[in-house]
Amino acid sequence: EAEEIIALVKETFAANGLALDALAALASLDSKKAHQGLVGAAEHFGVPLRLFTKREIEKERAKLATPSDAVDEAIGVAGVCEAAALKAGSLTVPKRNSRAATCAIGKAASPIDINKFGKPA
Repeated sequence: EAEEIIALVKETFAANGLALDALAALASLDSKKAHQGLVGAAEHFGVPLRLFTKREIEKERAKLATPSDAVDEAIGVAGVCEAAALKAGSLTVPKRNSRAATCAIGKAASPIDINKFGKPA
């Protein structure tokens, strides 16, 4: 649900002393293009939902702070949220979980060109 994702993003930013207005995008796998929770959360925050292929996500495997064998077995990549966050630049906040969502925060060295960050949802 969008509400769960929104709450997790807000909690993660607050717990790490980060301003929500610094949020540039939500990102995930391209298979989540029509995921109503992600789409709704992106709309709530007024940011785009950007998507990456499994191949693009897998390129970040060695940099994951908390890779998951279970996720790797289920979908073929060791982690999605940290890998997507790493696409922005560096991993600022490792993966945090709620009941059915995960959140990690990446930081770009300079403002990202949202048109070059993944693909649009």
